[in-house]
Amino acid sequence: MGIKKGLKEIKAYQDELERRKEAGSKPKTNWLNIPDGKTFSVRFLQELDEDAPGYSEERGVGFFATEHSNPDDYRKKALCTIEDGACYGCEQKELFYKAGDNTRGGGWKAKTRLYINVLVKDDKGKEEVAVMSQANGSKSVVAPMVLQQAIDEGTITDRWWKIKRTGQKAETSYLPMPGAPKDDVKLDEYELFDLNNCVREVPYDEQEAHYSVVADRPDEDARPAAKATTDTSEEW
Repeated sequence: MGIKKGLKEIKAYQDELERRKEAGSKPKTNWLNIPDGKTFSVRFLQELDEDAPGYSEERGVGFFATEHSNPDDYRKKALCTIEDGACYGCEQKELFYKAGDNTRGGGWKAKTRLYINVLVKDDKGKEEVAVMSQANGSKSVVAPMVLQQAIDEGTITDRWWKIKRTGQKAETSYLPMPGAPKDDVKLDEYELFDLNNCVREVPYDEQEAHYSVVADRPDEDARPAAKATTDTSEEW
């Protein structure tokens, strides 16, 4: 609708225009996207801890981010800010739970997601750097397995992983298979994406408008593999 009534709607509209402007000026992120039925080889280019043997200050570390998303559109996503004193996503979760709507309350629960730079080799042998974004929950496999590998072996950058995807959207599953250690990749030769551009931190007073605006980003499953995008909410 083209009409904006009241200062609240006008400010929300201006904030959204500014967000789009800032998103358009950021370096584009290439998200790891494994098509259904394909198996790709993945080499982690960052460690999860600064004490890991493969860590370098220049490359930094991958991280786990705690985020909320609007259950009506998972692309409306932002970092949880409850540690700063207030968080719209946490408030929505509590409101729906108190109203007895456990489905929507659960939909607003904060979820943890892994963000990390990887070197990916597709089934045709093409290599490129991409950002892996993977949920870390009870139904996930890759992120918990990567974390456990880091704990058990002390490093995740020393070997190739084969990852196979099957299914679409909610039915998607991944089968990760770590290989044997192999010293055939010079990690510092690759230019990495800034992971800070991959997550969205929204001030509390702007969060309601942020979660409510109409998402203007395409669906992940409709996008070809290896397409560059400024979307900060990608799932693969």
